[in-house]
Amino acid sequence: MVEALARRGVVEDRPSLTAGEVRRSTATGEFSTLVSEATARYERIRYGLDRPTEEDLAAMESAARRVGS
Repeated sequence: MVEALARRGVVEDRPSLTAGEVRRSTATGEFSTLVSEATARYERIRYGLDRPTEEDLAAMESAARRVGS
């Protein structure tokens, strides 16, 4: 998803880019809700608050496809 957003010029794809920065960069754009939900899932899983589910995987893949199209 970040790669697709970078191709669109929304964010700069760099190693230090955080989920929060991605969320703020899209806060008023067409992908606001989509990115907000995806980054919330990412942070919940990445920081050990929950284990990933099949639903999480499907949602993240869907978000990446929608941003990339």
